[in-house]
Amino acid sequence: KRSRKAESGKQSVVDKKQQRMEARKLLMKKKKKKPSKKIRNKTSGKKRNKILLLIAVHLLGLFLFALYKYNLRLPQMSIILPNSRIISVEVASDEKSRRKGLMFRKSLKQNEGMLFVFDNDSKRNFWMKNTFIDLDILFIGEDFIISEIFENVRKSKINASYSEISKVSAKGKYILELAAGSAEKNRLRAGLKIEIERQEVIGKIYKEAP
Repeated sequence: KRSRKAESGKQSVVDKKQQRMEARKLLMKKKKKKPSKKIRNKTSGKKRNKILLLIAVHLLGLFLFALYKYNLRLPQMSIILPNSRIISVEVASDEKSRRKGLMFRKSLKQNEGMLFVFDNDSKRNFWMKNTFIDLDILFIGEDFIISEIFENVRKSKINASYSEISKVSAKGKYILELAAGSAEKNRLRAGLKIEIERQEVIGKIYKEAP
């Protein structure tokens, strides 16, 4: 009887050891299967960073596309000043391009400008909101004769208030914006006539404007 009890005691001890070993094995398996909090945080952080990077790249692409569309150059033509000098101008003949004008441009060469085309000879109001270069602004009638010139119209500051923005107003069908100093340099004055290299192009551009 004693030997049987001893054997059963030994067996129970062995069983307990085996149970403990199995429990340890299961615990080790669980630890292998379940990553630690640090690993999980690192993994989720990497995924989050990838998603944010993809969103940033997408937004940058949209911004660059919008910037490209915004800065698409308008139709161009040549204007001959009274002193025979030729100026290359962009033609703003629809509401959108006239509203934008030379906004946000950083520079304008002495032989460049922008010609605003309207459908009739009426009073026009121009202001320098978001225009960061000084300009000479010429108001020109239907007969291409200069009616009035505003020289050295001051550029606008970023976030300038309405009262701080330069404004000009006069009658004209065509308004020509040139780099400041161009009027004086080319001896332009009211009463002189400008010529357009191909006048029929103006009507065509105006009709085709969206």
